[in-house]
Amino acid sequence: MNRALRDAIASLESHAEQALADQLRAVYARKKATPASRGYFAQTVKERKEENRRRHVEETKAIRAAVFDRSVGKGCENCGKRFALLEVDHMLGGSGRRRQRQSVETCWAICQECHRNRTINVPSREFWRHRMRRFLVANEYPIPRELAAPLPTTSPSTDKKESA
Repeated sequence: MNRALRDAIASLESHAEQALADQLRAVYARKKATPASRGYFAQTVKERKEENRRRHVEETKAIRAAVFDRSVGKGCENCGKRFALLEVDHMLGGSGRRRQRQSVETCWAICQECHRNRTINVPSREFWRHRMRRFLVANEYPIPRELAAPLPTTSPSTDKKESA
């Protein structure tokens, strides 16, 4: 506290105006409160991002554990290969808001070979969408709208070729 504020409080206490002195102390205490004690809006952007990252890591750990528990004894949830090293694949990949939609229903445990092929869409994107829908139906999970909608058609490239 600065000297003038201390003197004002001391003079008020000496004049038996304890209530006003208590109010001044309360105001001073609020000014010194930490941002976390003042709520969400007092947090800095960096603190909010760090908290969101920690929460995401914890959610992902819980989802991974549940997915691996579901696949125990089954092997790869795509090809059925047993005794293969399994990896968790997110059917709805992405970041930002899409990352918030990750759940046990939108993840599956697949072997490394299937995961590699799924990542590069071999044999095709439609093949993997069909496999994911089949997996969701077999496990009685809801089909997300991204997998239910037909694939958009791609138009041929209209780039002009350079002439030699």
